[in-house]
This record gives sequence, C-alpha cells and structure tokens, in this order.
Amino acid sequence: MNTSNNSKRRHVAVLLLVATGMFGFAFALVPLYEIFCEITRINVRTSGEAVSAAPIAEVSDREVTIQFAAQINRGMPWEFRPTESQMRVRLG
Repeated sequence: MNTSNNSKRRHVAVLLLVATGMFGFAFALVPLYEIFCEITRINVRTSGEAVSAAPIAEVSDREVTIQFAAQINRGMPWEFRPTESQMRVRLG
C-alpha cells in the first residue's frame, strides 16, 4: 500500500513538473521568437526613419518586348486570352 502512494505522489510530482515546464516554455517563446526573427531577418522592425524614394531613371532609347502568355487547364469551361500578345516599351 505504501508503494502505491509513493507511485501516485511521484506521478503527481512529474505531472506538476511537466506543467510548470510547459508554462515556462510558453512564457519564454516571445523573446525566443524575437531573437529568431532578428537572426533570420524575418519580420524585421523598422527603425522609424523616413526613407526617401530612389531617383527616377532617365528614359533611354532602349526598348524591350514583353510577351503575355495565358494558359488554363484543358478541362476548364472558359477561355482566357490577353488583349495584346506582346508590347514594346522603353526602359526607364
């Protein structure tokens, strides 16, 4: 009978220790997440300084051709096509 009580007390102590550890881990997640984000540069907070726009580049004589492609699955019941198949634009 004495070993049964000791076993129950041990289980209760282990469960309390696990619950306390889980609470501590959850409490520590916020600073750990901030450290992780700082290291990986994810969700970096801004410094609050204003950023000026980049200067506008001059328009050059060079032209590029942009081609528009539209594809759908063969089983779809509609058609999809660009109004223009290609467009020539100047850089800048």
